[in-house]
Amino acid sequence: MARAHHYQLAHYAFRGFCESSPLGFFGIMASEDRDDFVQRIWSRVCENCDQRETADFGIEELSILTTRIADMPAIVIEMPEAVQVTEAIFIAIVLTTKHADGPSEKEATFRYFTLEVGQTFDGNDRTVLCEWRGETHANMGDGPEATLREFVETVEAKVATKH
Repeated sequence: MARAHHYQLAHYAFRGFCESSPLGFFGIMASEDRDDFVQRIWSRVCENCDQRETADFGIEELSILTTRIADMPAIVIEMPEAVQVTEAIFIAIVLTTKHADGPSEKEATFRYFTLEVGQTFDGNDRTVLCEWRGETHANMGDGPEATLREFVETVEAKVATKH
């Protein structure tokens, strides 16, 4: 069973803030205020999860990279070690709206990918590439090797196609 803090942070907290204001989320994640913002997100996760269990990692274990994927702004997050099925190894959030003058907040769209710990039916370890589409968690099957490079290349190929 996935650890509550790990799962909530990767699957709900970052995604929720991005859904509420994609441009604001991307702006703050690329700013000098990012660490304080991420700490506030972590505090909310802890408020929601601490009554069930104690976190066995700290927010300082995240690695956050602002970059471009398929020539679009992207945030790639390496999570603390994922050990249970459905825990995310990496997250990629790609701002997909393209407008010459920049998108308005109302028009801004993004794609939210996770590379998760998985297991085959016979019990072997694997990675699973997933994408959140609204409230749907789409399992896209076997994922790449759990390296930043492989993950980003796979996300780039997916972003180049519609789904």
